[in-house]
Amino acid sequence: MTVVDRLSVDRAGGGDVRSLWGELRESTVHRLDEFTNAGEARRDLAKRRLLLALELRWKLEEQVLLPALLDSGTGEFGSRAGVEAVEAEIHHLRELCELLQGGALPQSAARTVVGVLEGLAGLRSAQIEQALAEASAARRIDTAALADDMRALLARWRGEIADTGDIEDEEADPVGRPPR
Repeated sequence: MTVVDRLSVDRAGGGDVRSLWGELRESTVHRLDEFTNAGEARRDLAKRRLLLALELRWKLEEQVLLPALLDSGTGEFGSRAGVEAVEAEIHHLRELCELLQGGALPQSAARTVVGVLEGLAGLRSAQIEQALAEASAARRIDTAALADDMRALLARWRGEIADTGDIEDEEADPVGRPPR
């Protein structure tokens, strides 16, 4: 079962973005625990699932949450500078994931990288949950519509994962060009 399968992707409407983000946070925690506790035989699968879960989070942040929070003008992500700082952080976190994915790290270094990813994922989840709550309370964001947008992307990515085992990289394969 992938991280996408664990989420409420199939719920049409209902709920809001904060509850869906909370589900994604819990799923990520589960993937982190799974990787940390995986034996040698399951470590590669657990690592693949963890990296996919993190990539899903970052794509949702970049494509749905950060633009909506920027438009809301509330909280720390309500400014271009705040969003750019998160985008830069996501870039660095992806670099850490590339190190982890490469498999050349000694086990102790891999555990350190996973600890950093875990800490930052937890911190970012709390920051986004707070920003969503502030924007929602100020009635500057439609959390139900954002949840629908997230579900649509998650459903699309579920199909991509089923077809190719991965999520399409829009930067490497932009819309309007032949698929990879």
